[in-house]
Amino acid sequence: MSMVTIGIFSYNDIQQESLSYEIRTLMERFPHNLFNGKGVNQTVTTTDGLRQKILQESFPVLIPKQ
Repeated sequence: MSMVTIGIFSYNDIQQESLSYEIRTLMERFPHNLFNGKGVNQTVTTTDGLRQKILQESFPVLIPKQ
């Protein structure tokens, strides 16, 4: 599977405690990861031990230096 990004940001945009306004705005606009236009399902285990399918949330990805 490949992933398409919607921007490149500096390290300062991704702090451990908070994300920049630009990243938060984009994550609100695009809340889920998509594959061929459909939400990516992810199976999680809830606190009571049940397995549940949810849509995978979007998240910042570090691009390593080459």
